[in-house]
Amino acid sequence: MATDQDFAHELFERLTVYSLIAGREMVAQGVDVLWLGDDFGTQRGMLISPKMWRTFIKERYARLIAAFKAQNPALKIAYHCDGTIQPIIPDLIEIGLDVLNPIQPLAMDPAEIKRKFGKHLAFWGRWMCNTRFRSARPRRWLAKCGSGCGRWRPAGV
Repeated sequence: MATDQDFAHELFERLTVYSLIAGREMVAQGVDVLWLGDDFGTQRGMLISPKMWRTFIKERYARLIAAFKAQNPALKIAYHCDGTIQPIIPDLIEIGLDVLNPIQPLAMDPAEIKRKFGKHLAFWGRWMCNTRFRSARPRRWLAKCGSGCGRWRPAGV
């Protein structure tokens, strides 16, 4: 992306055209929620800079979301992106995202994300099973689930 921007734009455009064709067909078939996703985050930060995401990705996702919602205004758009993506969450809201998945506790604080963006997004989270629960006994696992879910209140997830 940094060394051959023309190639990157062409590649992302082709992926966008494919996603547009496939997504329109799914919307025509009557889906209630359309799932989009790419992993732009790691546990510590974004894989690419927010500026680069805005240059190469944002406008393409905006076109997809606008096209799908024009086809069915009641459609909800869910977006999967692992890791820390807090710098681009306002952009995702701006382009019409409805649901963000996941909010990884090791990457972003669920309570902070809920406080900052909960009026604009629904959250479909998941626990970090690779570190939090792999050796936990059932009672400890249930206790962790309960304490984690409480961080999302009020108004739930």
